[in-house]
Amino acid sequence: MRKKVFGKRFKRDVNERKALFKGLMSSLVLYGSIKTTMAKAKAIKGSVDKLVTNALSHEGNVSKNLTARYLSHDAQQKFLRVLVPSLSKRPGGYTRLFKLGKRLKDDSEMVLMEWVDEHARVNTINLKKSSNPEKKGKTAKTPETLEGEIVTEKKALSSGKTKKVKAEKKPKKETK
Repeated sequence: MRKKVFGKRFKRDVNERKALFKGLMSSLVLYGSIKTTMAKAKAIKGSVDKLVTNALSHEGNVSKNLTARYLSHDAQQKFLRVLVPSLSKRPGGYTRLFKLGKRLKDDSEMVLMEWVDEHARVNTINLKKSSNPEKKGKTAKTPETLEGEIVTEKKALSSGKTKKVKAEKKPKKETK
């Protein structure tokens, strides 16, 4: 019997499901779009739309507890400062799903979930530069390079390709 179980379980217990949904929703807010399975996207779509609707009905005065339940700290700030004002003109339907085809590994249906509003998609990226990139061995991506990747990815999707196209990187200046 299914007692007090709402939605899909995804073979996870309650805390694992909450962490999964919080991570997916935070990534959607921070990056503007996420690539995930159809089942996971459908599971969080209602929660994302309800969160935006609640934020708009309270005119941005959403309690921190409500957003903390669904979003990480960085995503909360971006959600309240950037997304809520940009989505204020829409009556509903804040996210959309693009089918990308089936994954070769397990044949699951993959989708690209993104915000409907163009302003919300482009202005959602604002990552901090790492203080010491040599320490991690990687260079920090700047918002300009990430926005370029998102733009080229959308051009690839509009042309019918399902592969992710990365932005061309500029040659680095040599230091002596």
